[in-house]
Amino acid sequence: MKAIHLLCRLEGGRPRNVNKDKATGMVHSGNWDFMPEEAEELVGGWIYLHEKKAEPSYYGEQVTGWYKAQDDTVARTNRIKFIFKPVIEGKNVKWRGQSHVMAWTGGVVKADCPHEK
Repeated sequence: MKAIHLLCRLEGGRPRNVNKDKATGMVHSGNWDFMPEEAEELVGGWIYLHEKKAEPSYYGEQVTGWYKAQDDTVARTNRIKFIFKPVIEGKNVKWRGQSHVMAWTGGVVKADCPHEK
């Protein structure tokens, strides 16, 4: 199983580009710059959203699926939206993976936290 940590800034106290489907309770997050193969690798794994890499996650989810999205406001317009089920265990998880100044993601890492198994 895999996990990934992403920077997802809060705007007005809400995560940017994160929407909840009230009918299903599932959450959609995007528009992420991932290849479909990378997105597929995360199905069944975990996504953690962070305001800053130095702060623990404010949101964590188990990925149930993904779909292609288009974002014409950026150079690489082909994007990915993840579908997930938010869980309490996903909060307050420390950033793992790449942490250099320009990193917006830690990259795909092995899911080795106790709740990820």
